[in-house]
Amino acid sequence: MGPALHPPDSPSARGEATVRRLEAAQPLSGTPGAIRMRHLHQVQRTRRDGIQEELLRAERAHLREAREYRQQVLAEFRRSRRDQALFLEEPMPAPVLAPGPPDQPTFPPPGTGPSWEHFAWLVAQVVPQQPPQACHSHRGGQSQAQG
Repeated sequence: MGPALHPPDSPSARGEATVRRLEAAQPLSGTPGAIRMRHLHQVQRTRRDGIQEELLRAERAHLREAREYRQQVLAEFRRSRRDQALFLEEPMPAPVLAPGPPDQPTFPPPGTGPSWEHFAWLVAQVVPQQPPQACHSHRGGQSQAQG
């Protein structure tokens, strides 16, 4: 029941102090049954302390892992925020416009209104292109004979 068996902060060390005070108040019995019971209680306290210490170690390890994970997530969050801030501070290059088809008119400057070429080009983009067809009514039977 010496202090070397239990760490000073363990529950059994505190319990042992209480047991020692109680034992000091009463004379110890020297019968074989009493000696066996004291030894049994000491073994039980030691086993209980081992279990409690293991639980405390596991809890400390869990808390340490949770703290490390939280720090890792916060570091990643800070890194992403820093990268985002650096990205937003970078000057953006002007967008490169692909050259349009050669028949595309240049757009009029703002405030002047569309030109007729621009209007015709817009209509041509919407209306499907059809090949021109010859008119058969003016030629009579000649176009049918040729075709």
